[in-house]
Amino acid sequence: MTKRTKTVIAALCAAIAATGVIVALLPWAAENYRKSKKLPDEHGLYRIGSHIFEPLGSYNETGVAYFGKKLNRVRQELLTEDNKVYYALVPDKAYFVQDSGYPVYDYETMQRTVKTALADWQRIDLTSALALDSYYATDPHWRQEKLFGAVKELGYAMDFNIDTTQFSPVITDGFIGGYARRAETAEQEALIYLTSEETEAASVENIETQNKQPVYNTAALKSKNAYDVYLGGAAAVQVMENPHAETDRELVLFRDSFGSSLAPLLLPAYSKITLVDLRYIATDLVKEYVEFTNQDVLFVYSYWVVNNAAMLR
Repeated sequence: MTKRTKTVIAALCAAIAATGVIVALLPWAAENYRKSKKLPDEHGLYRIGSHIFEPLGSYNETGVAYFGKKLNRVRQELLTEDNKVYYALVPDKAYFVQDSGYPVYDYETMQRTVKTALADWQRIDLTSALALDSYYATDPHWRQEKLFGAVKELGYAMDFNIDTTQFSPVITDGFIGGYARRAETAEQEALIYLTSEETEAASVENIETQNKQPVYNTAALKSKNAYDVYLGGAAAVQVMENPHAETDRELVLFRDSFGSSLAPLLLPAYSKITLVDLRYIATDLVKEYVEFTNQDVLFVYSYWVVNNAAMLR
């Protein structure tokens, strides 16, 4: 082998080695670039500390305006003058890190628009009762065991007092939220559901199918959608009956998925809670399943649904 040949081979080997280093550094460089520019990763997600987030899109002026119109229509067409009516909005968890530089909704405009549209409604502000750790790290939903402050705020406005010390936590490990599943990671955290005499005695009936089940569907804990442990997941109309109720008060809760974990905590205040999810039932059909008289009526919706209110039927 000539000296020139050896030199060429050495140069090629050096080039290959250098290329390998560059290729190895590409994922690291791309990740740091995305972080510096506040861009989501290849899965459409981003991280702040232990929490995974998803950009939820830009502020949808049309959707938010429709939300106000929709709720006013529901009140006009379904409710009676004897119903006591309230609404509360659930911030997405990015609300609590909105100074991070990642894209978020225009929260101020959203809140102002809804407040103007529902000017004659009683608004219950839950933001002061929540924080980032009120939400799962790997999922967009709030944690039931962190909702006692929200329950207290609701009680102040709706005139009930629930002794939250009566609830006992059941801790299940290995929960992998929707964000972690999308990112194809194995990140796990604890899912806690809270039991009481009321939740143990109560039943949940799906009005469309007439199937009854416990308040907590523990079989769901072994599924990919473990959050469905709360009331068995999504349904158009459900009714919870509380045989231990010390009052005949009733509640109609218009809700999205966040209401599934909230509703069991409200059982001590009511003999009956009817849950209505307008994502799955048209407003005109609700009266076929729910008779409105003098119940408390509470609308609880996440900011994401408010921004995309066209999904409400």
